[in-house]
Amino acid sequence: MTPEQEVNFLRRKLIVVEEENDELREELRQRKDAAISKGLVIPVEWELSPIENMFLAYMLTHSNPLSYSNYAYVIPSYTTSPEGPPQKKILNVYVHKIRKKLGKLGFPDCVTTVYGVGYRIPKPVRDKLLAKIKISSDLSK
Repeated sequence: MTPEQEVNFLRRKLIVVEEENDELREELRQRKDAAISKGLVIPVEWELSPIENMFLAYMLTHSNPLSYSNYAYVIPSYTTSPEGPPQKKILNVYVHKIRKKLGKLGFPDCVTTVYGVGYRIPKPVRDKLLAKIKISSDLSK
């Protein structure tokens, strides 16, 4: 390999490494965002599973929709699992369960579908849910 070929090879390799580095930084940012939502304490009376809690906490603390591209970061245990990230359809299952459980609590339209993107909680509903969570956490003190 000539010195010029070697330089070109190293430049291409550097570009690949920089792209991987950017992807890892973005993944870390998304994981940090997801970790922030874990601090929200959902009332036990709502009978949500731990994963449903994480999804709901994410949707309550983020204005951007819970989508197929970011839901795996909400559940870090899945992203480090040997099986890899969960199937995309599992998001639909958990959203269905959240809708059903919160519907029984008087929030029938709590999670809306953003066609082609994912799911979100409308701001008026989000405010009501957060008020319930705050009241519940205040009572436990």
